[in-house]
Parts: sequence; C-alpha cells; structure tokens
Amino acid sequence: MYGDSVLKLLRALAGLCLLVLQFSSKSYADDISAIDLRADQQEYWIGLQSFVLRDEAGTLDLSGALKAWDNKEFIKEKTDAPNYGFTGHAYWYRFAAKNSLATSQSWYFVLESPLIDEVVLNLKT
Repeated sequence: MYGDSVLKLLRALAGLCLLVLQFSSKSYADDISAIDLRADQQEYWIGLQSFVLRDEAGTLDLSGALKAWDNKEFIKEKTDAPNYGFTGHAYWYRFAAKNSLATSQSWYFVLESPLIDEVVLNLKT
C-alpha cells in the first residue's frame, strides 16, 4: 500500500514519538490530576490528564524533557485522544497515575495506532 520510502519515514517518525510516564511530579503539581487505577475499571484515557511537549527537532533526551517540564514548557492536553497527524516532531507526554489497590497489579499500556512502532516509557516512582 505504501512505498518503501514512506514506510521508512513513518518508522523514523514513530521512533521519535516518546512518552514520559511520571508517577510523581515536581512542578505543575496542582494542575496534574492523577489517574486513579482501580480494580473496577479496565481502561483509561490519558489525554485530558496529561501535558504535552512538542520536540520539533526530535533531539530531546529525558534530562532535556525534565528541564522543559521545570521551565513550564509543557502544555495541558485539551482532548481525550490527541492526534497530531504525521509530523517530523517528537512528542513528550507527562501524566500521573495513582494505584488505589491494596495489592500490586499488572497494567498494560496500549497505543491504538498501527503506524507507531515505538514508544519509550520513563517511569519515576
């Protein structure tokens, strides 16, 4: 369906799509509403509970993204299911999650986009 060059471009763009999952926060603390992980709920949309930073050059590393967070460069996401289309940018997300269960439980992160083949999660507990 797609030519090889388009698929290579899509893979390269997908490789730049990075996600930061944070379980604690330093700044914007009052603006982040933690996603409350509960046994009676199977699925969560993170859009409205997240902040996003567009990395136009795709060159930020984790320390650069954390510095951008401290400098309040992240923007509050406005939709439940963000869609930026095809760009040459990387996107960093930050959201908080709180485990309300008495015991530990496994959770899966599902990204429902067949064109993105890489997501990097950085966890801070």
